[in-house]
Amino acid sequence: MRPDAAGPGYCISMSAIDPAFTRSRGLMAFGIAERGTRLAAAPLDTGDILDLALLGLAAEPRPPRQRLTVERAAGLLRRLGGPLLSPTLDVVTGRARRLIEAGHVEMARDPAAPPTAGSRPDLPMPLHLRVTAAGAQRLRELLLAPEPDDAAPQADLAFALKLCLMDRLDADGRARLLAQAIATKERHRAAADHAARHCPASSIFTRRWLERQAARLADDVAWLRSLPAA
Repeated sequence: MRPDAAGPGYCISMSAIDPAFTRSRGLMAFGIAERGTRLAAAPLDTGDILDLALLGLAAEPRPPRQRLTVERAAGLLRRLGGPLLSPTLDVVTGRARRLIEAGHVEMARDPAAPPTAGSRPDLPMPLHLRVTAAGAQRLRELLLAPEPDDAAPQADLAFALKLCLMDRLDADGRARLLAQAIATKERHRAAADHAARHCPASSIFTRRWLERQAARLADDVAWLRSLPAA
């Protein structure tokens, strides 16, 4: 019997209890990142998420010696994404090149940037990434795009990046993003509450785990509601 099948030994689909259980914790599909950029009419995929992160970083004001080079962007993405996002420098360089070709990012020579050992002739590291007006609009589209399906491997990362980059939006955009995030967590909380109330398992540890998931999601909703949109 499948783990999400109905029966006395099972409570509910594990994806309803905690969507993270049913997807890989690492984004192994970054081969998609080499495709061209596109308008985000569909839910975000892995390429869109890398664009979202790069554009969000490029749009952040920085002092001269912290300007965003491709090398620095790769390091920041690894720290920001943790186990969910660990792109190599080659992947980040390729995606940055796509953004430049699309007119969403431009390379500006930055004499204040410290020299690096990994300079490449095709995308020199002393140049820094700077978001264009078209890139700022693309960033807004990505931030407000539909989120991936709960079972998609990039769902957790997309959710976290949108919240981290929410200050790149105006008040109306932030309100829309927060409403989307709250609706997502409310849906997860309702599924977890149902599982905790209706689970037929006799194990006290199973019941406590389900109760913990419901409480954690309720806390997530309360925290999201506390965030200022203005």
